[in-house]
Amino acid sequence: MSDGMPGVISKGKVLAALEEVLLHNRACLREQLRKVDGGAADSVADALENAGYPSRIAQHLREHFFPNQPPGYFPSFPNKNGICREGLLKAIEMAEGKPQLPIDCYWICSGDYFQLVATRGPQQVNLFFFTPPPPANLMQLPSSVPENIHLIVDRYDAYRIQRAGAYPVLDPCAPGGYRPPGTHEQPIISDTGTDGVKEVVVRRAP
Repeated sequence: MSDGMPGVISKGKVLAALEEVLLHNRACLREQLRKVDGGAADSVADALENAGYPSRIAQHLREHFFPNQPPGYFPSFPNKNGICREGLLKAIEMAEGKPQLPIDCYWICSGDYFQLVATRGPQQVNLFFFTPPPPANLMQLPSSVPENIHLIVDRYDAYRIQRAGAYPVLDPCAPGGYRPPGTHEQPIISDTGTDGVKEVVVRRAP
């Protein structure tokens, strides 16, 4: 969340750090979340920090993610702490059992709502943070966390993403527009073999 969005989905340092807490200090985080008031301004950030979450990222959440006024990213959604508290507790509950499952987290910008969605599969629990788009200046910041994320769109959507200022999208038909996977530093569009469908490589892990 702190690194910005590629336009649709990301993990970033905020959720990468959250996954570490959920993996190594899950019981402590559950107890901390149970203690706090979900309606309090800094309750979730405090619970995370008390469970070993990095203090500097917790402070970022206090200053930008949870506030109900600027510079908060989502000031029109007053119950963000309560939603995040209940969503985290539900994901932890769903991951319990033998074996205990890992929890994989993603931030998705889609629609005009703020909600968490938890799903359980045989290998892991997924926790999705759905929010409206963050401020336009944040959209332009690349994530510093390697992510293997692919967005499949048609040509129109690819250029719509480019115009929105998320990431530069290169035309594979233009000179120098295509580079083999693993050799690029910026996202590219590569032909998938399906008429009218292109693959936008948002970010590829090394």
